[in-house]
Amino acid sequence: MKVIDATTDQPTAMANPSVVLTTNMLVESVQSAAMAIVTWMMERGYTTTVPAPDYCYWTYVYICVLLQLSAQDSVPQSVVVPEWLKMIMDMLLPTQTKKAFGGIAYNWNIVYNAAAVPYTFDLLPSGASRVWNVGNVTTNEINGMFKTVGPAAAYTPENGITAWSCALEFMAKMKTDGITIGLNKLVNMSHKTKNATDPSSFASRSIQMGSNSSMNGGVGELVWNEVPIPTPMAACFTALPTGLDEDPSRMPNYARYTCADPALLAGLLLAYQDHKVADTKRPVMIKPIDFWELTDTVGQWMNQIGNQLSTDENSKMLLSGVPDPNPSLFQLGITFQEF
Repeated sequence: MKVIDATTDQPTAMANPSVVLTTNMLVESVQSAAMAIVTWMMERGYTTTVPAPDYCYWTYVYICVLLQLSAQDSVPQSVVVPEWLKMIMDMLLPTQTKKAFGGIAYNWNIVYNAAAVPYTFDLLPSGASRVWNVGNVTTNEINGMFKTVGPAAAYTPENGITAWSCALEFMAKMKTDGITIGLNKLVNMSHKTKNATDPSSFASRSIQMGSNSSMNGGVGELVWNEVPIPTPMAACFTALPTGLDEDPSRMPNYARYTCADPALLAGLLLAYQDHKVADTKRPVMIKPIDFWELTDTVGQWMNQIGNQLSTDENSKMLLSGVPDPNPSLFQLGITFQEF
C-alpha cells in the first residue's frame, strides 16, 4: 500500500481537510502575562516617568488586548512591539499542522473582552485576599498606615496607544542605561518568530501540582498534544474544560513535563537576553521557598533593632527630644504593608 503524504500530494490534502481543535483560553491567562510585564516595569521606576498614574493601568490593558488579538490573529499591522513580546504573541497564533492524510487546525475559544479587565487581579487561592492591583494610590488611609487604591481612568484604544508609546520609550531608556532587557529589538507584525508555527501553546494539561492565579500552571505538570511539543512552557495559556481534569476531546500522542504560568513565561523572556531560557524542551525547575525561615529571620532582626534602641543612650536622646529629636533616623522608607 502506498502511503500518501498530504504535504506533497495536493489532491489528497484537499480530500482530507484539517481536523479543527478549539482550545479554551481564560482571560486570567493574558492578565497574568501582562501583570508580569507591567510589574517588572513599575519595579524599575515606570510610574515616575509617565505623565499620569493611569498610564500603568492603560499599559496593562493594552498588553492584554494585544495578546487576545494575537490569539484571534487580528493584530493591526501597524503595531510595533519588542521581539520578546512578539515571541509570546506568536505562540498564541492559530496554527495548522500537516499530517500524513490532512492536518490539524488549532484555534482558541475566547469568550472575554480583554479591553474590559479591571485594575485588580486576584492571585488566589480563593479567600487568601492576595490581590495585585494597578490602580491609583489615593490620600485615604486605613488605620493611619495603609494607603487605599482606587480605579484608574477608563481605558480607551487611544489611551492604550499613548501609554504603550510611553512604555516603549521607557524600555529604550532602560537599555541605554545598561539595564538588561530581553530581545528588545522593535518589530512589526510582519516579523514572524519561530513560535508562529509552533503548536505547543495548544497542548492540553493534566496531572497538575500546585496552581497559579489563572489556574493555568503550577510548580509541575504534564502537557499533552497530538503533535510534538517543542516549547512545553508555552502550554501555560490553555485552560481545561470547566470541572474536568483532562480534555476528553483531545487525542494526544506526545507528552512533556513543564511548569509555571504566563507570568513566569513573560518574565523570563523580558528579563533575559537569550530566548532559550523559556523557548526550550527543558523548562525551568521551581523550588519552594521556606517563608517561615524568612519570617523568623526578619523577626529576629526587628527584635535586635528594638533592643538596641532601648539600651543605646544616643538613640534614647534622639527619640526623646534631648537635645535635638530626630526620629526620622529610625523610620523605614517604605510602608508597613510593603515591609
